[in-house]
Amino acid sequence: MPQFRSNLADLTEEKLMADDVTEAFCARKMGIDAALAEIAEHSANHFNVLPDQVTWGHVGILADIEKTLDDLADRLARRAEYATRDAQTGASPGGIPSPE
Repeated sequence: MPQFRSNLADLTEEKLMADDVTEAFCARKMGIDAALAEIAEHSANHFNVLPDQVTWGHVGILADIEKTLDDLADRLARRAEYATRDAQTGASPGGIPSPE
């Protein structure tokens, strides 16, 4: 299995300390992309659980992961509790401000 997070340590200190906001943003995006690729790989491998080894514990773990991912998707799409915009910043709570 590839080590998606191995290059993040190199990025974090150097890139995120940069004065250039675009460079810092791109470094964070790369970290997110690496985490998503790692999640996709685990999913493609059925989370390393063989069909005859699945337990309700595995189901619970996947339900927790799904809930976390749904919350992140809601945050980015400004749904659910993230739908209300902050009048001062234009951002939803915990969301990314709109360029409007």
